[in-house]
Amino acid sequence: GSTHDERCYELNVLRALGARRQQIRTALLAELLALGSLAALLALLASQAMGYGLARFVFEMDYRPDYLALLGIGVLAVGVVLVFSWPSVSRAMRGTVTEGLRENETGAA
Repeated sequence: GSTHDERCYELNVLRALGARRQQIRTALLAELLALGSLAALLALLASQAMGYGLARFVFEMDYRPDYLALLGIGVLAVGVVLVFSWPSVSRAMRGTVTEGLRENETGAA
């Protein structure tokens, strides 16, 4: 099965074990924030390393990063992860636990 199907199954198992929708949403939001932050941090570090290398060794000039712009880009990147991931999470939370578990069984067969 796909990762989405596996995630839906996990969410429905958590719900069957008594987790409330709000608890699951909070956990998933924290996960998405962590993933978005890590992705933004790695991308910003890589871009700064490349920018420094180009400025110093190719153009032979001083490198002066704009920290405020970097912060804005990082926040924007985290926002993009949330905006594009949340609809999938919302879709996985719809319906009853029984429907979700049954769907996964028939979809995986």
